[in-house]
Amino acid sequence: MNDLDDFKATYFDECSELLTELEEQFAAIEAGERDADRLNAVFRAIHSIKGGAGAFGFSALVGFAHAYETLLDYVRDGRVELTDDVVSLCIRANDIVADHVNAAQSGDELPADYGAEEKERFDALARGETASDDDEDGEIVEEFDIDFTPVMVNLDGLADGEAPVEDAFDAAPMAPAEGQWEIRFTPHRALYARANDPLLLFRELAALGEMKVRAVLSDVPPLSDFEPFAVYCSWEITLSAPDLTEAAIQEVFEFVEGDCDIVVVQAGAVPDLLSLVDPAPANAVEPTPSEPDLSSLLALTEEEVAKSAISAPVADLSILDFAPEPEAKPAGEQDKLVEDAGISFAALMEEIQPSPVAAAKPAPVAPPASKPLAAAPTNGDGEDNHRAVGVQSIRVDLDKVDRVVNMVGELVITQSMLTQQMDETLRARYTELVRGLEVLAQTTRGLQDSVMAIRAQPVKSVFSRMPRLVRELAAKTGKKIKLETIGENTEIDKTVIEQLSDPLTHMIRNSADHGVESPETRRAAGKSEVGTIRLSAEQAGGNILIVVED
Repeated sequence: MNDLDDFKATYFDECSELLTELEEQFAAIEAGERDADRLNAVFRAIHSIKGGAGAFGFSALVGFAHAYETLLDYVRDGRVELTDDVVSLCIRANDIVADHVNAAQSGDELPADYGAEEKERFDALARGETASDDDEDGEIVEEFDIDFTPVMVNLDGLADGEAPVEDAFDAAPMAPAEGQWEIRFTPHRALYARANDPLLLFRELAALGEMKVRAVLSDVPPLSDFEPFAVYCSWEITLSAPDLTEAAIQEVFEFVEGDCDIVVVQAGAVPDLLSLVDPAPANAVEPTPSEPDLSSLLALTEEEVAKSAISAPVADLSILDFAPEPEAKPAGEQDKLVEDAGISFAALMEEIQPSPVAAAKPAPVAPPASKPLAAAPTNGDGEDNHRAVGVQSIRVDLDKVDRVVNMVGELVITQSMLTQQMDETLRARYTELVRGLEVLAQTTRGLQDSVMAIRAQPVKSVFSRMPRLVRELAAKTGKKIKLETIGENTEIDKTVIEQLSDPLTHMIRNSADHGVESPETRRAAGKSEVGTIRLSAEQAGGNILIVVED
């Protein structure tokens, strides 16, 4: 098995977990819990399945998941009402996604029109609820419909130690336009280390609207200083689409939070922000694209600084300027410029007035090589905190766990044999050894319990499949049946869980067929028309008791 096969195996394991989560979420949604958190969880699950499918080239799965994801996005935004019919459609869509995943895993091919009826229904719902939507709402982005601007780089010059060539689009102004967003995407080294691909992110962005991508190569060093594993390239993206929101753009990058810097600015926002800050003095000059950073300010003479009357907008809005940064000067040369001009950093900072735009978090003026100050939001105070609050877990092959369990079992047996072989004479003579064996016995038992707990899993993974079965049985028999589950977090061995599905399915079928009466019979007997099947699990001594009641 090569590395790609390992990645695929991990992806299919994650798909299994995500499909189980979809079952659980829709069981709660069907029960009336239709809050935003559940809808977001469903959207993220489909988004994750689609993203991995795109990485491995499962185009059929990508196509259906994209159409399904579009509908879920409309439901989240309130443009499509989450009616019972829509919930039923989503549940059918979950089954189709599962079939696509299974086909991709086994290498089989589903019919070309598999799920076409549901996709047409997705598009019909979108068109019926949103007058501005066109026929491209459900269109699958098969290729990268991205307009790249060519950038010419003089590699011979770089080899001779010259500074990197500026990007070809430096002089092109970014014209404000309604529905147009400017995005600065700067990946970190960790993004590539986690096997993320910027091109997949670009594909997601291209699905949102018309897109142009420009590579920023101003940080590329001479070839003599080039580090193979360093990240020098970033991208500036222009994205245009009616009703496009910043939240929709940020969602594309939600799975790489902390692994990149993202700046999202609506075209034309800079002039609007300028109106919020104090007006510049009458003798102030308009900043040029090369002025916003500290290196350019230090390069001015004392007379030029006085004439410029540098104000807050230049400093505070430097993070919004996507123009390429000027060539960095050596530290010694900058110091000489400062001494010659008689400028001190403290005096320079006194020229900068506080700005209401940056009142909450002052934006420091940084050297050209610094990272953008506006990054994608994280759940905490930074990347470290973001990593700390995540679920700390790893995937371990079950055979490896079984080997550890067997070794611990042998250790327990050996410890018991040593204890039994200690006769009374030895016990009285070697008291320290006896105490050591007692401590070893306690430690061994604790180790055995811990290892066995690794194999234990909640029965929730089996119970979560039953609501769908009950729905199908109710529709088939014409009965009204409600399923209640209790003790879903009760843990049992994984091998036992795998053997529970078939017996529980048989018992649930019997309960629905023979235990729950028809609505007419229940009504005649003075009962509620809705029959209840209760599925519970609990620990009973050393056993797990699973009860099915109707």
